[in-house]
Amino acid sequence: MKKHIIKNTKELGKLLGLSEADAIEAEIKSDMMGKIRELITKEGLTHQEVADRSGVGRTVITQIVNCSIQRITIDRLIRVLVSLDTHPVIKYKNLAS
Repeated sequence: MKKHIIKNTKELGKLLGLSEADAIEAEIKSDMMGKIRELITKEGLTHQEVADRSGVGRTVITQIVNCSIQRITIDRLIRVLVSLDTHPVIKYKNLAS
């Protein structure tokens, strides 16, 4: 198997056969999920406690913790983050520069 060194999201998306937009979405979801896992661990919460706080199902919380990005929507990730007293910040970058 050939080894690949991935330098950015665009390269990863190309390697996986994703559009650039899909690759960026996957990166955003992965980042949000990582923060959620960090907060759950830090606060010592169970999946059910996070589900109760956020109004999102416990199985969805488990999928988030396991980083199953394909079935999780960004709006659900935002709901969970807000329920953990954390608000995501969005920054924009001009791709032409």
